[in-house]
Amino acid sequence: MENSTKQLKLWRVTAIIAICALLAVSILYAISAGDKRSPSAVDGSKALSLWNEGTGARDSLIDYVSAVTKEGGSDFIPIEDRIAVFDMDGTLTCETFYTYYDTMMFIEYCLYDHPERVSEELKAVAASIQPGYVADETLARNFAKAYAGMTVKEFSDYAVEFGQKKTASFNNMRYIDGFYLPMVELVKYLYDSSFEIWVISGTERTTTRAIIANSPIQDYVEPEHVIGTDFEVKQRGYEDEPSNMNFKYENGDELVLTGGFIQKNLNANKSIWIEQEIGQRPVLAFGNSGSDTSMMNYAVDERNPYRAQAYMIVADDSEREWGTQDWEAKSADYLAKGFIPISMKNDFAKIYPDEITKAAEQYVPVNVQPSAAEIPAQDALDYGSADNWAYFELGEDRAVDVFLVCPTVDTRSETNSFDLNDKLKRNFIYALDLEKGIFEETGRLFSPYYRQMSINAYSLPDSERDQARDIAYADVSAAFRWYLDNENDGRGIILAGFSQGGEMCLELLKEYYGGDSAEAQALRDQLIAVYSIGSMVTEEMTEAYPQIVPASGEADTGTVICFDCEDGTLSQTIIIPDGMKALSINPLNWKTDGTPADKSLNLGAVFEAGGEPIPALCGAYIGERGELIVTDVTPADYPPGLDILPEGSYHLYDYMFFFTNLKENVAARASAWNAQHHSSGT
Repeated sequence: MENSTKQLKLWRVTAIIAICALLAVSILYAISAGDKRSPSAVDGSKALSLWNEGTGARDSLIDYVSAVTKEGGSDFIPIEDRIAVFDMDGTLTCETFYTYYDTMMFIEYCLYDHPERVSEELKAVAASIQPGYVADETLARNFAKAYAGMTVKEFSDYAVEFGQKKTASFNNMRYIDGFYLPMVELVKYLYDSSFEIWVISGTERTTTRAIIANSPIQDYVEPEHVIGTDFEVKQRGYEDEPSNMNFKYENGDELVLTGGFIQKNLNANKSIWIEQEIGQRPVLAFGNSGSDTSMMNYAVDERNPYRAQAYMIVADDSEREWGTQDWEAKSADYLAKGFIPISMKNDFAKIYPDEITKAAEQYVPVNVQPSAAEIPAQDALDYGSADNWAYFELGEDRAVDVFLVCPTVDTRSETNSFDLNDKLKRNFIYALDLEKGIFEETGRLFSPYYRQMSINAYSLPDSERDQARDIAYADVSAAFRWYLDNENDGRGIILAGFSQGGEMCLELLKEYYGGDSAEAQALRDQLIAVYSIGSMVTEEMTEAYPQIVPASGEADTGTVICFDCEDGTLSQTIIIPDGMKALSINPLNWKTDGTPADKSLNLGAVFEAGGEPIPALCGAYIGERGELIVTDVTPADYPPGLDILPEGSYHLYDYMFFFTNLKENVAARASAWNAQHHSSGT
């Protein structure tokens, strides 16, 4: 009986061991069935079918992978140490402007998709980006600011949504379609040879993850194998806490972008973050520019225990791509550094799918229009239609009227905004929403949409620029005419506008307010003031048009309030050209000479619609050219934002710097005008 019991126990143990062994084999089989990768090299000649034979790079890659995956060979690398790192933009995907993913995403977000969420400064930055721009840390910091307040998921979803848009640089290419097919092949080849694939990008990390997860290499790169530029993320409600140790995550909490910036993942940061997040040196590295060389050098450092190689893409294909790099010079430079160059022209048998072809031009702004000289005469917009007004009788209980003309918001058209689509109309509203805060408590607002000059028109030859301005003014004049005939009824009028809007107001003065006609005399009597901010009045202009009277004090009526801001280092700008003298007034002390106004007189700068005023931000005085020189701030903090403006120009902030002072001044002049007309019985 005892022996039988022992045999039974032994049988049970044996059975358990057998079952465990079977389970282990089953698990291993399941893993191997789900992971087709091989510990040894796959056939590289078949795997890299989109690479040309005999050019060097393809053979080098195949020889390397064969050597390091040959078990027992002198260069064998264990699977756990087979780490390959890839830069993304310019290495895996197209990065030539107009296809650079994160840059174009920023432009679209600020100017077209969600301009209501970003500041005027960020819109100006987005509008200023042109071919040849520098994707540096300064720009990345602006990217971070643009997405402040979004949850990480909302940000990721927007990055995916943006990828569905089409780039103008290629026919039939969405932004997500910009992956180089030979590099996709290479990633798969390495993955199938049991390499762990990491993407080390200068693009922000969440954006890079969203791109990779929706790309042809999505099956080969895990989300945790993405390293990118980092924006600050915090728990909603604790954005201003100095330390994340001060709070805890609870069920239902949301992680949001604060607008803060942590680091740009270029140059030495690439090697540092590889060490911190991977914890060992890669054995393969792929890049395309000087900002990748730290990553390359970190891989091929002589202290790497394994044979390592680094490859650099040379963008030398101008037939199928927009490459302009010189192969001879670039390849020699990379070889001297110990990197193996890859020619897009000679090594890539194919770059994109057949349906994607190079466009006729690399950079074609959306809604491009013919030059002004080619534009036939057109009737002005119909202002009897409410669709052609951004604001119409806004604040109908006010005693006086404000005719407010929008500044330049069209950054895409060549000359004028002939396509006043819903997106562009939203840009009008967003640009006006802050400016209207100066006037809305005093008067009811009328603000027309109009075929304004685009920002590009300011760079045209004089004759074409003048024609574009005439087209814009034709609409503004038609809107003002309709307003006078149908809405004014003898009420006091404030004309107001910033930049191009200010120029349009001066044109209205020239057309409607001069001469001895009954209407002109009545309009001069009704004129409370003209706030032509960010434009220029000259003595010659006042002589030619006596109805243009520069303001000389704080509460005179029928006069023009005009100034444009600079830092005091400039000799000319597009607003006040060389040799011109502007007749300006200081909005802090309301003097027209050079008397300085201390920042204590500044009642509050405002930079966003509904934003809290920032008192005592800056002072000001009038310079020799009539420019308003702003003190206590720097161009580093308030950059020009537009290519047509030099550093030191504060044009974009003209009314923002002095927002509260202007708001009070509008009320004071309207009060003075009302007092005059009440006492005179009119």
